[in-house]
Amino acid sequence: MNNAYMRWFFFTVILAIFTASHAQAEEPQIWIDQLSNESYAKRDQATEQLRQWGKATLDESLPLIYQGYAKEESPEAKRRLFGLLKELVIFQRFPRERGYVGITMNDIRKGQMDVPYNCVLVRSLMPDGPAFRGGLQLDDKIFELNGQKFHDQVAPTGQFGQRVADMFEGDEVTLKVLRGDKEIKLTLELGRWPEELKRQSRIKFEDVQHLKEAYFKNWLKEQQAKQANLQP
Repeated sequence: MNNAYMRWFFFTVILAIFTASHAQAEEPQIWIDQLSNESYAKRDQATEQLRQWGKATLDESLPLIYQGYAKEESPEAKRRLFGLLKELVIFQRFPRERGYVGITMNDIRKGQMDVPYNCVLVRSLMPDGPAFRGGLQLDDKIFELNGQKFHDQVAPTGQFGQRVADMFEGDEVTLKVLRGDKEIKLTLELGRWPEELKRQSRIKFEDVQHLKEAYFKNWLKEQQAKQANLQP
């Protein structure tokens, strides 16, 4: 392979890399421009492309999307950029939701039904929910969660619910249960609350939602202040 060919080969490779990286750098701006396209389908497609790119590159995407939002004159594009900003800023700060097990439950106090512990009795399981996938069964009696038993001062179901609410989707929990006359150890991965159940249990999520809204408002004010300070 002669020197002239080698130089041509390396030049071609470098040019291809530069062209590809330049095209990738331009894509987000192209998507932002598409948000005011006459075609609803193209506006939706551009929104989804920005969402996927934004979640994968938060440090890079948030400043660019904010600048696009600040400069945008089209009401439709501005509305979409605002929604994306809010979604991504909250996603960056609160990437996971409260944990969900997927059971209904009753209390069993120590001594009831000849049980030696305070327990959570499994009354039903959501089909294909975290508890179902983790091996819990109807009438299992949960007496330990992550190495901690349930004390006497608060109902076992209340303690169980609070401990799970303090964890997040994707977290692993270890349970010890009584099944018949056997003690069994199970490990399951917490899931995400189904939207329908989340609406039914709205109060449980209101505090977190308020935190998210407040965090985004403060973030937006900080960006506006920074931009104002940069202006001559």
